[in-house]
Amino acid sequence: MADSTQDFKELNKKAWNKEAVPRFELPEFKALSKLSVLKYLTIGSNGQSASLSDKEAYTVDEINKSCVENRSIKAKEEASALGNKVNTDIWCIFDKDDKGTSEEPLEILDFACGPGNVTLALLDSLPLEKSYRITGIDLSDDFVDAYNKRVDFPNVHAEALDILGKEDVLKNRKFDIAVCTMSLHHISDLELLCKRIATHLKKGGWFLAMDFDGHAIFSGKEAVKRGIAHSTLEPEKITNLFEKAGLSQILVERGFRLEYSKEQKLTIAQRKEVNPEEHHPDLGKKKLCIVAGRK
Repeated sequence: MADSTQDFKELNKKAWNKEAVPRFELPEFKALSKLSVLKYLTIGSNGQSASLSDKEAYTVDEINKSCVENRSIKAKEEASALGNKVNTDIWCIFDKDDKGTSEEPLEILDFACGPGNVTLALLDSLPLEKSYRITGIDLSDDFVDAYNKRVDFPNVHAEALDILGKEDVLKNRKFDIAVCTMSLHHISDLELLCKRIATHLKKGGWFLAMDFDGHAIFSGKEAVKRGIAHSTLEPEKITNLFEKAGLSQILVERGFRLEYSKEQKLTIAQRKEVNPEEHHPDLGKKKLCIVAGRK
């Protein structure tokens, strides 16, 4: 069984290679990324620091249809359509009173960016008239190559970097917002990760992470084989890690999940028959959570 940070890095590199890239074009994978962005935009907008989601189940089709097919629709409008509003304390570029006169773009870090699904969902949502720059980082060279081919926008790029190594590869770079989507459970040294991310946040910057609320899909040897370092991960644990890293004003939303149609469940079952090693065979059975903290 893998018992070191390096072991899990190698396991994840092996699991997330170029053969895995097409998986991220599947409807449920796209919906998961789009749901994460919806939650990143709206967490804490109800004025509560910790809350159960006001909506438990989001269908794959609902989420995919709600996101824009072109970038002319504002995220405020699509979020409102699902009964939420953007938290402008985090996402100041949505503040109508912010005239956007700053010469500095909003700097966003997409940690463990994969082939770019979350970044694409962000680009669908961020207002066209404001300035921002997105940097994706991932351990996988294959994912970074796919990201840079799929995400063809100015001021957006990905790099193959290991921010958990001995050297601080991000050096003096600072970000206004960092997001980490469904990747915390793959990181063996979460305390180090949170500290590294916090180090590279600007003062007042936010770290937002979405992951399982409780148990991951696999445990024991099956989990390790898939590069899963934590088969249980709750908001309380993530909150503690954020606070240890010096983050405050913690926001938590939990108890929501994706819901698949009968046809989608059948397709997933068929894929599993063809490939028993299929990662994330049915996310619809698992509750999710999001935790945010401010530097």
